Amino acid sequence: GNNALLASMTDRRGVRCCTTNQSLGWPDRCTDNRGVYGKSKVPSCNKKKTFEQAMKICADAGGRLCTGDELMHKCTRGTGCGLKKKLVWGCNANQSSCSTDAECCGGNCNGGICV
Repeated sequence: GNNALLASMTDRRGVRCCTTNQSLGWPDRCTDNRGVYGKSKVPSCNKKKTFEQAMKICADAGGRLCTGDELMHKCTRGTGCGLKKKLVWGCNANQSSCSTDAECCGGNCNGGICV
């Protein structure tokens, strides 16, 4: 646990989503990062999805992929789907370094920084 892994965007991984939008009614389970809400059933379990599919699943549910920090602070713990010991997709937070748009939670890498 809690290790980042560089994966091909075509690999198939689990999907867990995060948001700061409290009105979605997602649980607040972060051990840190208060105000971040996470969910695994969006609207159902997604265990083998590509990065692009995972991004769309989270966006369609009103959220985004969780950052590595959010995943390490257990923002999605206890939200179902049996993903506790599985690899799941994540993304880089704003102001993090990047080389492609797909790495960024906001979907935009500008000059090597997620915006």
